[in-house]
Amino acid sequence: MYPLHKPVHPPNVITCFPLSHSRMHQYVIYNSQYQIIICRQHGYAIQSRNVIRHFREHHKIISWEIRQRIAEYVHGLITCQLERLETPDDGGEPIHGLTIIKGCQCVYEGCTEKGALTSIKRHCQGAHKWTEGDNAMWTNQAMQTFRQGPHRK
Repeated sequence: MYPLHKPVHPPNVITCFPLSHSRMHQYVIYNSQYQIIICRQHGYAIQSRNVIRHFREHHKIISWEIRQRIAEYVHGLITCQLERLETPDDGGEPIHGLTIIKGCQCVYEGCTEKGALTSIKRHCQGAHKWTEGDNAMWTNQAMQTFRQGPHRK
């Protein structure tokens, strides 16, 4: 995997103007393959129903008018519910716009579990009876996730 472009921060001065699809790209990325909206600055997917709230809470510098136009653009797209979306497990090319994070992959035979170090340790203890005194049974793995926070997978 290779690093994605760093997120572009919104300009300091924002004026009211019609936003074309190319102008929307400075705020959000639409991935038609997975039918997701990605916040360009944060590098994770946003539910289409939560776009207004996300931009109101996390992008206060962006005017109300621009946030409305972003919401109108997003609501005109076909999007999928993030709860139903599984992060691809194919080790292929990174998904443009999603942040690459440090993670771990379980190396017990036949196991494909991936996650943060603490969750992999918990997985190995529960599923494979691993203990802290044993050798690490995971490898470091660059990963991406659609979600942020407690629903991160």
